[in-house]
Amino acid sequence: MCEVFDEFAGVAAHAERYRDLRRVVEEELADPDRLAGQRRRATRELIGPVGGRVSQRIADILLARAPVPVFLAQ
Repeated sequence: MCEVFDEFAGVAAHAERYRDLRRVVEEELADPDRLAGQRRRATRELIGPVGGRVSQRIADILLARAPVPVFLAQ
């Protein structure tokens, strides 16, 4: 598989065989936080900081890259 995929494969449970799928899903539903640490690490590495302010960060980036100040473009 792809190296990037392999690096982040630990963020979710995997069923090796179809017949194992039900058991794996039931285990994850019983303990949804089991892989939370791996998911947080992957999120930090792939996306960066998160915490409910993503819209503000996107707006800041778009405004910073706008060729003309937005308030003058109207």
